[in-house]
Amino acid sequence: IVTDDRSVIEGLRSVIQKQPLNCKLLILSRVGLVRLEQLNGATSSEVNFEFSKYIKSIYNHKNKRRDDSCASFSLVVGRCFDRNYQTDVLSVVHQLRTFNSVSFMPSAGSRKIPFRIWFDFHRRMKGVNLSEILPLAYLFIPSIFRKMFSPINRDALVESVFKDRAELRVEDFLIINASREKLGSFLTDRIFRLVRCAFSVQRYIYKKKPTQIVLLPGRDYISQVAALCGRETGAKSFDVQTVFVGPRSRYKASVADYQFVIETYSETIFEDFFKVPKENLVLTGNSKVGGVQAQIRKLDRKNCRDKAKLQEEFLITFACSPILHDDKDVIDALASVIGDIPGARLAFRYHPTAHQEYFDYCDAIVQKNDDIFVADMLDLPETLLASDLIVTRFSNVGLEAALAGRNVISCNFSGKRFPISLDEMGVATLVDDRSNLLPTLLDIQKQGVIWEKLQQTRQSYIEANPQLFHENPPQAMCEFMRSVSR
Repeated sequence: IVTDDRSVIEGLRSVIQKQPLNCKLLILSRVGLVRLEQLNGATSSEVNFEFSKYIKSIYNHKNKRRDDSCASFSLVVGRCFDRNYQTDVLSVVHQLRTFNSVSFMPSAGSRKIPFRIWFDFHRRMKGVNLSEILPLAYLFIPSIFRKMFSPINRDALVESVFKDRAELRVEDFLIINASREKLGSFLTDRIFRLVRCAFSVQRYIYKKKPTQIVLLPGRDYISQVAALCGRETGAKSFDVQTVFVGPRSRYKASVADYQFVIETYSETIFEDFFKVPKENLVLTGNSKVGGVQAQIRKLDRKNCRDKAKLQEEFLITFACSPILHDDKDVIDALASVIGDIPGARLAFRYHPTAHQEYFDYCDAIVQKNDDIFVADMLDLPETLLASDLIVTRFSNVGLEAALAGRNVISCNFSGKRFPISLDEMGVATLVDDRSNLLPTLLDIQKQGVIWEKLQQTRQSYIEANPQLFHENPPQAMCEFMRSVSR
């Protein structure tokens, strides 16, 4: 778009601030703003004018800094439908309300999310303002400019991007062909939703001027826009990490002023892999993990084992993932060797979101072997306390078990990089080949060399992460927020 109008340029800037959208934005990012009127006549000057007028109308800067802000308050931007975030969102919100008013802005969602989830979450927030749902709604509202770009326009755009290049690399050719469909979808619909959404977030923050902007998580588009806009109004932003992090594509360095991290392994990943400055990282702990450890401390191991009808058996518990296909090899391997471990029994601990096919598969195994059962009579803290050994691929349950003093094995028979490396953290022993599973299980049962090394690495990790035993991490988070905010 060729224009000297700052409102149009600023209108697109919030979209461009988002990290590249795979192939969709890779081509656009190489040339910056595109001249719509040069698309071989496919886009008329009239349409170009209407597009510019549309951007300008929704990104009007005349009233952006009106001095009508409300009383000091905190803006929480996050996910209310994801079970990994609900606990932390509610905990942080309730803690913030002890010294400030709070508004909540959903950062992600879906048309498929039932309204009852929104309303139930609002009710659990006990009066927190949930009126700022408009930015998210704009991401779902169909664009009135859907017909602006036809496939001809899209192809012309791609051609214009590369027409001045001396040579076209093979990689460029592949990108063009792979991105044609998605690029067309982005230009006909998505870009307008992003701009409208960004403007809605910016207008709210410029008007209300929150003291703090808390992001759960900070990688969502609305969260990133909120942090960038808050920086202009003087509001400090805080990205609250609520799940454990490993080097994979769904995580990204935050644009927030401060990154809260759960534990030292995540801290290292953010610093080394995502290049977040050390001074911007704050070690905080986790509400869910701290709560589980607090519950375990109140339980009696004998009572938990009696509840599962266990006596002197060596209990091995497999912490299942939601996906049966990913766990099958480990399940089959454990079931095949359980009879070779003296006095051992195997229990399955189902993931809360596992589907019926997972239950059916495990039930078939249980019916064939009296030494295998489903630990549905125990909740998570009881399961961890009753078990002698936890086996998982990379579940958070492995860390929670290690903090409770349990031995943990991480099985990775596929060789793929796990999002959470429990063995690198030092809280688990890695078994990367099925043939090594039985020897490792026997070594840990007999407290051999592998067992001894695991005790040392686990203890080192625990000593470096005392915050994981705190029952109320949000209190420390909010105290830090207040200390650095205006």
